[in-house]
Order: sequence, then C-alpha cells, then structure tokens
Amino acid sequence: YTIHDGLMNNDCQALYEVPEGHLWVGSFGKGIVELQNGKPVRYDSSNGLSNGFILAISGTKDGSVWVGTNSGLNQIQRGHLRVYTSRDGLAGDTVKALLRDHAGNLWIGTNAGLNCMAGDKLVTYTTNDGLTHNSISSLYEDSEENLWIGTEGGGVDRLKDGRFSSFTTKNGLTSDFILSMCRDREGSLWLGTYGGGLNRIKKSTFSRITTAEGLWSDFVRTILEAHAGDIWV
Repeated sequence: YTIHDGLMNNDCQALYEVPEGHLWVGSFGKGIVELQNGKPVRYDSSNGLSNGFILAISGTKDGSVWVGTNSGLNQIQRGHLRVYTSRDGLAGDTVKALLRDHAGNLWIGTNAGLNCMAGDKLVTYTTNDGLTHNSISSLYEDSEENLWIGTEGGGVDRLKDGRFSSFTTKNGLTSDFILSMCRDREGSLWLGTYGGGLNRIKKSTFSRITTAEGLWSDFVRTILEAHAGDIWV
C-alpha cells in the first residue's frame, strides 16, 4: 500500500489492527488512515486530529482507537474525535507509547511522565514516584502482568505490585535509551536500544547482540517473536 492506495503518505510510523480486522496506519506528518476492506478513511487536522505526526496507536474495549501525537492524545470512537492534552491531566503533550493492559486500562507514555487511564480516572507517574526518567518511549506488559517501561535515558523500569524497579547501563544494558521491547516464550525480555543494539535479560543475566556480533544496525526500533521462536528485529 502507498499513497496511490489511500495512505496519507509513504512514511508509516505506527500500525494497529482492530478485532474486526481493520488496519490503522499512522503517518509522519499527514495524520492517520483506517483501511476498511482496503478502503481508506482519513483523519487529519481538517477533521479534528490534534497533529499529523502519529507516534503510537492502541485500542480499548469500548471500540475506541487511541492515537498518540506530538500534540496530545486523540480518541477516535465511531468517527468522533476527542483530544486530551496536559490541560486534561496528561503528564506531557507528546505521546510516544500506548498500551492496553490485561484489565483494559490504557497506559500512556509521554515526554514528561507516564499516565494510566482507568475509565474516567487518569493517574500520573513521574520520577517523583520511582521512574528513572520521565521521557517514555515504549511500553510492554508481560504474562505475569508486570508493566515494563522503556525510557529515553533511564533504561527500562518495571512496575510490579505497585513498585518500580529499574535496569540501566549500571546493571549491564548497552544503552539507557530503549526503543522497543518483546518477551519470548522462554521468558527472556528483549530490548531494542538507540545505539546499543539488542539486549536480553534472562533470569537477571544480561547479554547483548550488536553490530560487532553481526546485527545490521545498533538502532533497534521493533522486535517480534515469530511462531517458530525466532526473534526478528
């Protein structure tokens, strides 16, 4: 798919598939498009989107699609848009990461802290509450319902039973700038970093794969475990 098929532009930054099978494609600068059976439905500033630079997309049980941008969080529900910003309680207006957890809560990673939206309640977490850094770049929930928080400069934090713990270069990471996360079937947590390649945490043991070991680049934006157990980056 390209702009000739209905995309806003050819620079795609985020993807999200809803249970009905529709694919949402976020662009860098031109807004977001929903592909319904291949037919595009577009959202940009002309119909209420707060910003065309799409950084993250997720969904909640009520059918809403949530879109993180450089200028707040957008809720799209049945074609209607609502925008949340720091004036509404967001920690920051640049929303870089979104995650719906096992309980249906929406976690929001911003440039100035972490939010949890549970119904109409919005809770904020910052370094004052135990985060190592307020700029959040990625979010991941493991099978034990722990929340992992990738930061831009503070390594990765884990929220378990209401308490934060952290893993940084002091513990063995190659970089404190975390771009992506994935947990494999053996329980290892894989971390994609900015400039430090790929890191693995397995039973508190740290290992790395960088360009020195054959990785194509030390900037790892996305990680995926395939059905056969292979890790794709």
